[in-house]
Amino acid sequence: MIVGEAPGFNEDRQGEPFVGAAGKLLDTLLARISLSRADVFITNVLKCRPPMNRDPMPNEAEACSPYLQQQLELVKPKAVLILGRHALERLMPGQGSISRIHGSLRQPQEIPRPGAGAATTSRACPGSEAGTRAAVVVVTSRLRYLPLGGLGEVGINMWALEWEGKILVVDAGLMFPQEDMLGIDLVLPDISYLLGRGREVRIGDSVQLGPFRLETVAVCHSIPDAVALAIQTPVGRVVYTSDFKIDAAPPDGSPTDMDRFRQLGDEGVLLLLSDSTNSEREGHSGSERDLHAAFEQIFGAAPGRIVVANFASNIHRIQHLVRMAAQFGRRVAVVGRSLQQNFKTARELGFLDVPEGITVPLAEIDKVPPSKLLLLTAGSQGEPLSALARFAAQRHPFVNVHKDDWVVISARPIPGNERMVLQTVNNLYRHGARVFYSEVGKVHVTGHAQRDELREMLDAVRPRFFIPVHGEYRQLQLHSDIAREAGLDDDRIAVVEDGESVELDETSMERGEKVPTGLVYVDGLGVGDVEQVVLRDRRHLAEDGILVVTLTLDRDTQTVRAGPDLVSRGVIEPELSTRLMADARNAAIASIRRFADTHADVNLLQEAIHDAVSKTVYKQTRRRPMVIPVITEI
Repeated sequence: MIVGEAPGFNEDRQGEPFVGAAGKLLDTLLARISLSRADVFITNVLKCRPPMNRDPMPNEAEACSPYLQQQLELVKPKAVLILGRHALERLMPGQGSISRIHGSLRQPQEIPRPGAGAATTSRACPGSEAGTRAAVVVVTSRLRYLPLGGLGEVGINMWALEWEGKILVVDAGLMFPQEDMLGIDLVLPDISYLLGRGREVRIGDSVQLGPFRLETVAVCHSIPDAVALAIQTPVGRVVYTSDFKIDAAPPDGSPTDMDRFRQLGDEGVLLLLSDSTNSEREGHSGSERDLHAAFEQIFGAAPGRIVVANFASNIHRIQHLVRMAAQFGRRVAVVGRSLQQNFKTARELGFLDVPEGITVPLAEIDKVPPSKLLLLTAGSQGEPLSALARFAAQRHPFVNVHKDDWVVISARPIPGNERMVLQTVNNLYRHGARVFYSEVGKVHVTGHAQRDELREMLDAVRPRFFIPVHGEYRQLQLHSDIAREAGLDDDRIAVVEDGESVELDETSMERGEKVPTGLVYVDGLGVGDVEQVVLRDRRHLAEDGILVVTLTLDRDTQTVRAGPDLVSRGVIEPELSTRLMADARNAAIASIRRFADTHADVNLLQEAIHDAVSKTVYKQTRRRPMVIPVITEI
């Protein structure tokens, strides 16, 4: 008899117990003891799958205990194979962790009536008497890798490791909205799978969290104190590079610790998760120091103000620019809320060395000669409400672009932001500025490893299995090609996207069940209250406009007392719409008359008006505006 925990997603879908990766593992185990599914009775502690595939609750397991007890009494198994820690606690309470009783033998009198569940197996004890029920406990748990964001897109990085119901979550990223996400300010990963499962922990150099032991490894990136993680799990070590590059001489003097990565490789690494952002780019990413010559030329030749747009988190770049300002006798003003906050915080924490007297409040920049001023601003991705975008469009309340300004966009557009960045560049040129950006000058180096560095990391760590992370699908795929060039076979590489879990043990890696993932939209103060249907309506309004049809209807006679009146926005120029509005009005009246003396429901009348007006507008304009009928009954 085999006792599991609860049906999973695949079991629900197929109506069979133990399918998918768990089923393959069970079949392998049975074959090793010369059995098949036909020789066993399979059941679960719970009889239905908990919502969101979460762990069973104690009260849920308790409610199902009578069924399990009846099955045990009816089947009278010679051996009980226990799969899952909840099954272990239900059948053998008080045993503690699986690893503590791994390999031990339990005789019939030691197996109580079902009483709450953990991953075990059992079989008949060799030489035992007929009818004896015994158990040999064997660990069959597998480590689950759960990508929740950042695999298939740039941003919203979040992932987790799960072991016997305990989950370690790493990263909490966000993403800039794409062009079709109208009105959205930020995008977050959907964490519904994790709700109620954990707490936040900030780690130092090394810490034990349940079954996971975490070690930080220094890496070089565009933010201070960037680290990778080496996570020791019950089945082996997982190494996560995080965002990184290999720069032998970074500005802060803290290069990526390749010696430690090689040491980890010598000790043995089960799984490597590595940054794929620049897997399309050949060669090496370069150093922040490579920008010095270009910046020196700009600062030495600019006739007026210098304006530099940069990621607010790139403190190394900000430090470089502050030093250049000091070298060339320029005062520094900081524009943009995010950059001002980061500038202040980095200075307080000692990450930013700013000479006394070099900064000037934004309200006092008019007192500084243009040739003696450096403006540091946020908005390098062309965000419509950012300081740089408003500066370029002459809409900033304090500072706007002037003729002879030299503007440096010291960042590369994130995929999807190219059009917004180029629109900002166009506006700057329109107002007489000279613009330096990635296509026309060496004003940016990336914080992400390129192909040569990705190969160097693979060669250092030498993992048993590899999953590329952080990037769109093509970037993940190209990174997997590098892993093959490094000697990993196809069955040791998994290219997955958000929600596609992977299960591992010491010797194997298989795709697991899909977990819930998605996007959560931030719109103003609202988080998660804008769904896809709202974005669809916004796109509809943006593309074809809106047409509102209002009329007053007599509730008793269903005759039209007033209207219909039509109001349109974004459909057609008012002076050109007289005939269209008249024809649409007639179509609305005709649709109402079809239901005379029927006492039709208001919803049916609204649907008829919608269809009639929509057909009329499309016939004359080939446009499909959003038509909203509003009927008032009196």
